[in-house]
Order: sequence, then C-alpha cells, then structure tokens
Amino acid sequence: MQKDLLENISSLKGRFAALFALALCRRQKANFLLWCSLDEKRKEFEQSFCKCFDYLSSILQGSGSEKGFEARREELKSLLDGTDDDGSFGAEMAADAVATLELGYEAFAEDNDDAALEAANLCISATAARVAVENPDMSDDEASSNELLINETSVQAKLASAVLNFKNVAGQKHFSSAQIKELLNASVPFGVSNIGLPDDPEDQ
Repeated sequence: MQKDLLENISSLKGRFAALFALALCRRQKANFLLWCSLDEKRKEFEQSFCKCFDYLSSILQGSGSEKGFEARREELKSLLDGTDDDGSFGAEMAADAVATLELGYEAFAEDNDDAALEAANLCISATAARVAVENPDMSDDEASSNELLINETSVQAKLASAVLNFKNVAGQKHFSSAQIKELLNASVPFGVSNIGLPDDPEDQ
C-alpha cells in the first residue's frame, strides 16, 4: 500500500473509520450476495447482512439505539460462523465482507483504533487472492501491476480522501444521508466489486 494512502487511512478513527469500512464493505457486497445466491438456505444470511449494513449506515446518520447496535454486532458474529461451514473461495470472500462490516462496528464503538487500516488491508488482500487464483503462475511484479489491484488501490485512495474531507467539516456530529449515499456510490465506480464481480446481482 502506498505510503500516503497508508497514512490517510491510518488517521481515520471512530465514526470516520466506520464510514470508511462501510464503503469498503459496499465494495464487497456483491461477493457476499453471489455466495448467498448459490444456496437457497443462505437467504437468511443475505437478509441479515443487509440489515447489519443498513443499520451501520443509519447509526452513522444519528439514528438507532445502543441496544440495536449491539444486537447487530452479535448478528455479524453469527454470519461469520455461517461462512465457516463452506470451505470454498466464495465463502472466503463472503467472510471478508462480513469481517469488513464488523470492523466498521468496532470503529464506531471505538473498540479498534486500527479498524480502518485492517478493513483496507482485508479488501486489498481479497483482491490479491482473486488475482492469484486466476493467475497461479504470475510473478509478484506482474501481480502488483494487475488492473484489479491497481483499481482497488485507486478506489481506496479516493474513498479515504472523501472521508477526510468530511472529517474537516467543523462541528459535524453525524453524516447526512446524502453524504453516505455519495460515498457508497463512489465505492463501486467501475460497476464491479473489489474482486471484479458485477455489482448488480442480475448481471452475475
């Protein structure tokens, strides 16, 4: 990860780190939804994931309760347990999406000062894993110049910069729905997830 990007992401704490993690989770949402679509029994996982995702967005806007927040955190732990039963690559990517969202919750609760960086590394590691799976003979130099990895780094840099701009707004207590919507839209600028899956499930 580039030094300036590393510094910008590391400077994000609390609700700003939570917002950044939410955006990165949005980048991985298609991965989770595709995994769920492969087995009808996972429909409840999809519903739970979306509920936890939407709740973090709501609480960043000043809505929700502490009780509801803690209930969603417990729900995320159950989702992670649900991915353990499947050892496929898809399950790994689904688990990464849940773990990224969980880091957002940890950041908001101020339980993890490194949540933003951990979320960024998780997202990039998943991208690197996709590149490695599809190109087993690729050298490290070739991998570092892969389009997926370059795009992932570029998107993360733009998202971190946007969150830092929000951070510089004096006296801001909560993010507006418009700010969050804009950031989430910016998290999938190429219409694909961090591992290159179409963002629209109908295109998969």
